[in-house]
Amino acid sequence: MPWWRTAASASPVAAIHLCKPPPGKAATEDSNKDIDVQISSDPGATRTPGGLPPFRMTADPALAPGARAADANMLLSQAPPGISIAEAEEIALRIFGIAGRFRSLSSERDSNFHVTLPCGAQALLKITNASEDRSVTAMQTAALMHLAVVDPELPVQRICQTLKGEAWDVITGPSGQQHVVRLLTWLDGTMLHAATPGPDLHRRIGALLGRRTARRRRSGGW
Repeated sequence: MPWWRTAASASPVAAIHLCKPPPGKAATEDSNKDIDVQISSDPGATRTPGGLPPFRMTADPALAPGARAADANMLLSQAPPGISIAEAEEIALRIFGIAGRFRSLSSERDSNFHVTLPCGAQALLKITNASEDRSVTAMQTAALMHLAVVDPELPVQRICQTLKGEAWDVITGPSGQQHVVRLLTWLDGTMLHAATPGPDLHRRIGALLGRRTARRRRSGGW
């Protein structure tokens, strides 16, 4: 006889009851049949006498403690904003006052465009998914702005201000949702997943991350 048994349910939330052996019995191989694990579909189930309180389990982010709408929406499963190149050109001119040659980039959740200006400068126009928590966007933006002050030579992107002097603006997309729009400098290079591993690669990555952290701490930043 197995030392455990379960009573499963199709419910996305389950409670597990763990029962200990009766007093005076040790949980040996011979007495393991006295240990009972039961999965209950009732979130309000009471504890089994002599056992632990029910465990809470769920694979649904919307039911996790402190879950927010952004968690429930599963950001990575949301389609990008669906901005066309023509729309991106209009947005860039209206908000940032720039024009040039635009090229759409692949993205898992945002609408991104590589921009080549008449002077040869390059930039990234980034239109953020409406499902992204605005505080996350703010954190990313503030971090880049902070690094621009404490270590201007650090090879990270810079935030270009809008015609209003702000770090970003908000637009209404084709679906009626609102999206944050930012213009960042362009960094040439190879994506890490496509880079050829070498004896110096990890050391250089570590040195860059260490330099970034050290600058942040010395400046009293977050």
